[in-house]
Amino acid sequence: MANLKKILIVEDEENIRCLLSEVLSNEGFEVNLAQDGQESVDQLGNKSFDLVITDINMPRLNGIEMLKWMKKTDRKEKIIIMTGDPTDERLRNVDIPHVEKKLLKPFKLNNLLDVVIASMVNKGKLQNAGLYE
Repeated sequence: MANLKKILIVEDEENIRCLLSEVLSNEGFEVNLAQDGQESVDQLGNKSFDLVITDINMPRLNGIEMLKWMKKTDRKEKIIIMTGDPTDERLRNVDIPHVEKKLLKPFKLNNLLDVVIASMVNKGKLQNAGLYE
C-alpha cells in the first residue's frame, strides 16, 4: 500500500503495546513502538509520524513530559492519549499540544480504530466511542 499512515504507539505495558500494534498493522497502518516517553522522543527525533498514541503514566519520561517536548519542538503529529484517570489535572496543561482525543482505559479495540481513522481523515468532530472527551 502506497503512502501508509505512520503511527507511533507509546505504552509501557508490553501486552497492550503489542495488541495495539497488531490491530493497527492489520488495518494497514505502519506502526512503530516505544515503551516509554524517552524512547518515543528518540524515535521522534529521527522520523515523522502522522499520529502518536500515548499512555500518560510511564517510567523514565512520562507522557506529559513527552507531550511538552513535542510542543516545544513544534512537532506536527496528531495525538491520542490513553489513560485510566480522566481527572488527571496534568492533561489540562497549556504546555502540551492539542490532543485529538483521550481514550479512557480500558477501551474497546473497535473504539480505538474509530478514533484513529477519524483522526487520520480529520473530518469534523469525533463521535463518542467509549471516550471521555
